[in-house]
Amino acid sequence: MWFKAYVLDMSTHRLSEKSNTLYLRITNPKDSVVWFEQYPLYAGRTEGQVYVGDSWQPGDYRIDGFTRSSLGDSTKVLMPRRIVVLDNLQKMDSVHLAHATDRFAAPIETTGNLRINIRLDSTEYHTKSLVQIDFEVTDSNGVPALSEMAVAVYDWLYHAPFAYDDIVAHYTAAGNNPQGNEFLPDGVAGKLRIGSKKRARELGGMPGEQYLNFYAPDGTANFIATATDGSFEIPRDALAELPRDFFIKPVSGHELKPEIAIRNTNGEIEKFIEGKNVEWSHAIFDTHEQNSDTVPSYAGRRTYHLDDIEVSTRVRYPKRDKFYGYLDSVSTTYGSAWVCRHAHGDEYLNDYRTGYTHHPNGYGMDIDGPVQVLRPVKGKSYQIVRYDTSEGKIIGNLIDLTTTEFRGERLSEEELLKLNGIWKAQGYYPHRTFMKPTREDVESGLFDNANTLLWHPSLLTDRNGMASVKFYTSDIATTFYIVVNAVDSYGNIGTATGAFNVMR
Repeated sequence: MWFKAYVLDMSTHRLSEKSNTLYLRITNPKDSVVWFEQYPLYAGRTEGQVYVGDSWQPGDYRIDGFTRSSLGDSTKVLMPRRIVVLDNLQKMDSVHLAHATDRFAAPIETTGNLRINIRLDSTEYHTKSLVQIDFEVTDSNGVPALSEMAVAVYDWLYHAPFAYDDIVAHYTAAGNNPQGNEFLPDGVAGKLRIGSKKRARELGGMPGEQYLNFYAPDGTANFIATATDGSFEIPRDALAELPRDFFIKPVSGHELKPEIAIRNTNGEIEKFIEGKNVEWSHAIFDTHEQNSDTVPSYAGRRTYHLDDIEVSTRVRYPKRDKFYGYLDSVSTTYGSAWVCRHAHGDEYLNDYRTGYTHHPNGYGMDIDGPVQVLRPVKGKSYQIVRYDTSEGKIIGNLIDLTTTEFRGERLSEEELLKLNGIWKAQGYYPHRTFMKPTREDVESGLFDNANTLLWHPSLLTDRNGMASVKFYTSDIATTFYIVVNAVDSYGNIGTATGAFNVMR
């Protein structure tokens, strides 16, 4: 699912530059959060993608967007968007509850301060044909407007009018909401603290500002200074250079035994909106049953179902990426496993598998002489032994004696990070690009089942208010819906809709 978001300043109604991060949450019909990601805002705009997972159950879902000052002290939650998730395309018929429109002659409608004129080079196309759409944007006085548009072209079947609200409806709802105080960070935030209470008392608290190293597994290191109390915030521009999952390591000396607590922004939002009123658009309640002849048909859609494939293996060690593999190697040197070599030359690997140790009560003297304590060598095979130590026995009956290859400590990723004094953080969701088929794709002869033909989130008009896009139709013969939202630098907004038909 592709989206475009705009953040406007409450006082001027222009695109706002006060916030740099958008927090996007999606909740299911049981009010459980199924999606929580953050996206970078630039001059009040961002676009992104949401992956609707197979585990999402059918029903009505709510989409909420938040910035650091979008709620403040309000007693209301800004009107959320609504989507419907289905497990079967044929069930689409039963959820279309809105004013019917003749799907083969949908007029071009425009609302808002900006006027958007949509011009098609035809009203009907064949499958896998080239379509060109020209746009003209003017203000309410007919003067060409330099603006940015978000354009979507998708199968009419997926347009649920009762769940759709355009930018104008959201603008009106947001405009009635009082602006409050900042309550969220504008990037990844947290606090560095002294891990030992005893050490904290000795130092009298955090000894001034400290430095943190934040980095991608294969990227260059970046540094940020904390405040004197240890708090920090990694800004948007630094986060934009990092992958979604990145790492933070304190540069402070070991004497601090440092720990990092990263702020749980989702939890803060949950706590803030608890008990608040959720206001829906009037369009959700202004519904009635459609006539059956106006319900879009799903005939001709091809659905491919791929059964799940389960891959199993007998390898006992988890697969690591390059970064965790490096930490694995480090843990081999500094891990808890050890080897005892006795005077008679036998070597046993201790504390590698749970319960397997040659010295249940620690190493000491062997009957033939002193015991050497060695580090295990990766790739070398050792004997491992397990004794019955129940009922307080030092070394009881032999339960198992076998040989195994030492391949390093078998630690979880969380344990590996903790062992190396590293914390994992979540930054911005990765940016995805909507892929349009090329001429070569169209001529390949492969069946194209795409139900979204175009997603262009940042189409700019020229000084004459003109812009155009070109794209190919797929192999779906139906009516396609055009939705356009536009905004200019003065805070004027507008939306327009249209449609065209595709035939075989």
